[in-house]
Amino acid sequence: MEIEHLDTQKLSRSPFAVKIVRVFSPMLIWIHLENSKESFQKMMEDFNQRMNKRRFFHSNTKLGDIVALETKGGWQRGIVTKMNGDETVQIGLRDWGVYIRHATAELYHLEERFREHYWQAVPCSLAYTAPATTGPTWSRRAINVTRSIAEQQTGIMQIIKPIRDEGALIKLDIKNETNNVYHNLRDLLIELGVAQEIAGNLRSLS
Repeated sequence: MEIEHLDTQKLSRSPFAVKIVRVFSPMLIWIHLENSKESFQKMMEDFNQRMNKRRFFHSNTKLGDIVALETKGGWQRGIVTKMNGDETVQIGLRDWGVYIRHATAELYHLEERFREHYWQAVPCSLAYTAPATTGPTWSRRAINVTRSIAEQQTGIMQIIKPIRDEGALIKLDIKNETNNVYHNLRDLLIELGVAQEIAGNLRSLS
């Protein structure tokens, strides 16, 4: 059984609470939906308990395989995204929007019941946002600023337009934990001189 992604076509266009788990740029922000937090945590607790008691090696690894692997943060679900040819593979930890290198000899079978929960991380792009400089490429400063402001923060997201069913162009307001005030992420990036508002996105999810 494959693990399904969350279909953003079916999500409400009303604002809802999210956690920003990973930022690669303003055009690739991985979020968790807060309303699925409890069920995901319960699944991960059961998954970790199971893997600590009983595990089976995954054999004949190939591209696209869904596997279980142990990381510094505990047991995780992953998908093989690249074969490196040196007895390692690239694994996409799609619950977190993270890609890591891992030895094929340390991959394990993922039981069917842990494949029933969809991948938690949803890839998003800020709508109507472009780099402040000419061209579609985000500067290292823009990426670092976005990451420092948003990563691991909570906020309110509103979908402007789904992308390929699994992602979305979004409006994202970040919560200031000090005074509980929400600030629009795009506006913050514009104020800091690393972004500009545009009528339509030049690129998304990249």
